[in-house]
Amino acid sequence: KIENGPKLKYDLNEKSHYYFVDFIIKENDKYRLIEIKNKHHWWYIGLTDGTVLAKTKAAQEYSKQNNFLPHKIKFNF
Repeated sequence: KIENGPKLKYDLNEKSHYYFVDFIIKENDKYRLIEIKNKHHWWYIGLTDGTVLAKTKAAQEYSKQNNFLPHKIKFNF
C-alpha cells in the first residue's frame, strides 16, 4: 500500500518550516516514510544549509513516535 506522506514541522535557523514527505508505504506489516530525490541543485543546497538534516530528523522522530520503520531517502540519480 502506498499513500501520500504526512506534513512534518521542523525548525531551521529559528524559523518553523514544513516538510511534505513523498510517500508512506506498508512494508512487512509496518509503515515507512519514503522520500525520493533526484540529482538537482536544491538537494545540494539543502545538504549544505542544514535543510536535509532538519527534515531527516523530523522524519525520524515522526517514525519513532508512530512505531514506523526508519525513514528512507531513495536516490534517483
